[in-house]
Amino acid sequence: MAVSRRMSVPEFAMPLVTEVWRVCDPVTTVSGRYYKPEFGLPPKTLQIYESADADWERAHCKRQALRGWLFDGTIFSELSPVAYPDYSHFPKSMYWHTGLVEFCVDEKQRRAVYAFVLGPKYARGYKRTFAPGEAICLETDGRFTAWVS
Repeated sequence: MAVSRRMSVPEFAMPLVTEVWRVCDPVTTVSGRYYKPEFGLPPKTLQIYESADADWERAHCKRQALRGWLFDGTIFSELSPVAYPDYSHFPKSMYWHTGLVEFCVDEKQRRAVYAFVLGPKYARGYKRTFAPGEAICLETDGRFTAWVS
């Protein structure tokens, strides 16, 4: 994925963003053996937020963004930190019009909570800790899955 960055997403978040974007690939989505046309197509953009705080027990980011980006597959553009997607209109397919990626990293405690939401019933949340000296990296490895929707 060749990417241009107007405002840099933290490098430690790139594995998460890359994997979520891979899941949004429409060719891969429609070629799956369980795909049905009524499922629709995945979002063509991701809204990415670095959260100020998290519910560390439940593995949810709190909606207090420090920074935000819009990603269209090639360019990251800065978003207003309070411009979370409007999910008030329920979609006709299984996907929202834009995907949501959130993360909160506590470098002092060496822990992270992160999640992505692609539809009303298509989301994953992760929680992990990092050993002293281990690089912080937000991966979608199943070992770190805290919840699935």
